Amino acid sequence: MGKFKLLYFASKGRGQPIRLLLHIAGVDFDDVKVTRKEWKDIKANMPHRKLPVLEVDGNLISQSGAILRYLGREFGYYGSNNVEKTRIDVISGAVDDIIFLMERLFYNETVEAAKEKLKKEMVSWRLEEFLGIMEETLKENHNGDTFFVGDQVSIADIQVYNVLDVIPEYFSDHAINMPPKLTAFVQRFKDIQNVKNFLNKT
Repeated sequence: MGKFKLLYFASKGRGQPIRLLLHIAGVDFDDVKVTRKEWKDIKANMPHRKLPVLEVDGNLISQSGAILRYLGREFGYYGSNNVEKTRIDVISGAVDDIIFLMERLFYNETVEAAKEKLKKEMVSWRLEEFLGIMEETLKENHNGDTFFVGDQVSIADIQVYNVLDVIPEYFSDHAINMPPKLTAFVQRFKDIQNVKNFLNKT
């Protein structure tokens, strides 16, 4: 297998889970940080006209979820059986739902006063519900003391960690009540040696 090249912007966004997975797997890859100007020049040649894009042996793979599942299958982070794979898909879907709402909120043209009202509603309604559901889901596996699926880290853990990591940034002016098991999970994930090495460099 040839070298991997990830094309995404310098931000975390939908590229960060892919970076995390590649680092956890110990895979050597080119992390290409595309500028907005460069994006205008290459957009027409990118599949689906979106980033992130993963280049593998000259083949371009688009859509962050598809890239994560591809790499998860390739390196053993997508469950050991169909039940585990389905559980990973369910968790991934829940994360995608909340990210979609966050993106709609923060990347629209709503005036600031109206946006602030929407942020408060999202924190008190959707965000607290999401965190509660993720806490319950984590506790279903080894009482929430390991990872979300099975006995090792999976793409579900990477996706949940990524959204939990950016929530305080998105809602820095709002109090977020992080449940205890999720709080411990975030630290446990950050303590993975390859994750720690990566985060210390960023």
